[in-house]
Amino acid sequence: MIEQISGNPRFRGTVILNPNVERYVLQQMGQEGIVGVRMHMIGLPELPDISTFEYRRMFRRIADRGWHIHLHCEGRHLPELLPHFERADVNLVVDHLGRPDPVEGINSESFRHYCA
Repeated sequence: MIEQISGNPRFRGTVILNPNVERYVLQQMGQEGIVGVRMHMIGLPELPDISTFEYRRMFRRIADRGWHIHLHCEGRHLPELLPHFERADVNLVVDHLGRPDPVEGINSESFRHYCA
């Protein structure tokens, strides 16, 4: 994907990263059109511990670049996850309006938390 968008100013991309990614790798990706990071957490048996130093450092590096994090998780996890991103002061894209509970819809705790 990076190869395809590199050099074309109309295209931008997001990547999935290991939290130990080095700053110079992010810099290179940025020069090639990457503008964000996707965190895919749907269906994981256990959420990663994003309170660790490695994740906090990665979030800081992403925020310093002005990139966004595209969070793809089940709505029930939003109350647990959102405070970490807020503390990191990172631009956040929440996929599918936070995936509210299909039965409770906009009255679900996760959706209310997302909109707060």
